[in-house]
Amino acid sequence: MKKKSNKANLENKRLIFFQLGLILSLLIVFTAFEWVSPLNNSFVLEPPGYNMEPEEDMVNTAREKEVIKPKPKITELKIVETIKDDEPEMDVSVLDENIEEPLEIITNIDLDIEEPPADPVPWAEIKVKPMFPGGEKAMMKFLQDNVRFPSHILEMAGTGKVFVKFVIDEKGKVKDAIVLRGLDPLVDKEVLRVVNIMPDWTPGEQFTKKVPVEFVLPIVIQ
Repeated sequence: MKKKSNKANLENKRLIFFQLGLILSLLIVFTAFEWVSPLNNSFVLEPPGYNMEPEEDMVNTAREKEVIKPKPKITELKIVETIKDDEPEMDVSVLDENIEEPLEIITNIDLDIEEPPADPVPWAEIKVKPMFPGGEKAMMKFLQDNVRFPSHILEMAGTGKVFVKFVIDEKGKVKDAIVLRGLDPLVDKEVLRVVNIMPDWTPGEQFTKKVPVEFVLPIVIQ
C-alpha cells in the first residue's frame, strides 16, 4: 500500500509541474510582447544630415526621378525664303554655262613608255655587225681557254662541229643560246655554258640604231 501511495503522489506532482511550466511559458510570451511594443514610439539616432521625411515620400521622389528624363535636344531647321520684287532670284552661277573658267595647262608630263623588243636582225642583213671584245681572234682564245672536256668524252664523241645560235641584244649581252646541231649531249652542254658566260659584245647597229642581232657560231671539236 505504501508503494502505491508514492506512485500516486508522483503522478500528482507531475501534473502540478506541467501546469506551472505552461503558466511560466505564457508569462514569458506575454512579457515579450509587452517589452517589444514600446519600441514603436522610440526614436533612433541617425548621423547628422539624415532626412527625417517619411519613407513614402522618398520612394515617390525616387520614382519621379526615374520617370522624369531630360528631353533630347532637337535642332529645328528653318527655311527662310527671301523674295524681292515678287519674283524669286535664280542662281545664275549654276545655270550659266557660258562662263569660261581659266584652264590649267600641265606641261610636266613624263611618259615612260617602253618600246617592244625588236626582232633580231639576221647577221647577213645587219649594217654594222656586233663585235666580240678584241675581235674574232680574242673570241677563239676565250673559247679555247674555257671549254673543258674529259678525255674519255672526246674519245666517245669523236671530232666534229657544234653549231650554236644566240642573240646579241641592243646592249651587247648574249642571250637565248641554243644548239642548232650538236655532237654529244655532254659536249653540247659544255659549249652552251661557255657561250653564256661571254663578255658583252659591241652591239650591232641598223640605220644608226642599236638592234639585236642573231649570230650562229660553229665550234670545232677535235
